[in-house]
Amino acid sequence: MEYNQAMLVIIDMQFSDIDLNLLVLLDQALELGSLSRAAEKLNISQPAASRLLARLRRTLGDPLLIPSGRRTIFSQRAESMRQPLRLWLQQAEQLLQPPIFEPARYRGAWRLYLLDYLSLVVLPQLVAHLQQRAPGLDLIVPPNIPNAFESLRRGELDLALGFFPELGDEFQQHHLFEERFVCLTRLKHPALRGGKISLDDFCQLSHALITTSGSGLSPVDEILRQRGLSRRVALRLPHFLAAPLVVAQTDLILTLPTRVAEVMAGRFPLQLSPPPLPLQAFPISQVWHCRSHHDPAQIWLRQQLQESLT
Repeated sequence: MEYNQAMLVIIDMQFSDIDLNLLVLLDQALELGSLSRAAEKLNISQPAASRLLARLRRTLGDPLLIPSGRRTIFSQRAESMRQPLRLWLQQAEQLLQPPIFEPARYRGAWRLYLLDYLSLVVLPQLVAHLQQRAPGLDLIVPPNIPNAFESLRRGELDLALGFFPELGDEFQQHHLFEERFVCLTRLKHPALRGGKISLDDFCQLSHALITTSGSGLSPVDEILRQRGLSRRVALRLPHFLAAPLVVAQTDLILTLPTRVAEVMAGRFPLQLSPPPLPLQAFPISQVWHCRSHHDPAQIWLRQQLQESLT
């Protein structure tokens, strides 16, 4: 929107010099046809109303209300202000009212950042949950988000889900659940004894590894290195889609978060077993920018995400 010089002069002259409450008094006087009735409705004294009217007259350079016998008549300037003033005050009242979010009537889309693993764990329950409560709400998981924090900052994302060990002061987070690691193998894997795999067998077996970076040591490899041990990674994948199919038909072993392993084991002939290493658990949180912290719609969405996972 472009502002010309005249508009800027009007803003500088009027809004910097006028008490906007004076316009409320004028609106009521125009509505009720009397300054005294306007003062009574606004719960102010007649002398106070007269002083306020005098200030408004000086500011606008117009008498506004003119005594005429026992009646009060309005100047042409006051009459011309009647409708636009009422509309302006109504709009100002709506602007200052706290926003209301009605899930059942909402039509729009929310953008979430979450990795492939969390898509499998979170989205089925969340979408089913939202369809019952906000059938017009769509979810979008944008591709190729290089920096979730920057996208939240720019308003390109509404929420980010994942493990975020460090957050800036401008972000808020809420803990959703604690995640642990588990080993996944095919049913009746020869290395399974009593539902467990020994550390020796773990190091001797060929492994599948899901890694989005494609390089660097995984938590498993780091702990093995600290113990002077290693393993062979025979298959590296950037996502979780093909991993269960490969593991279900081979002797490969896959170490991954428990919740997604349970999803896979429920659909393929796979077995879960505890890892023979002390792998540290990690928290999964939802993160948002402080700009949306008090937004009723986003507050509601964050609550629904939490409820869908309980």
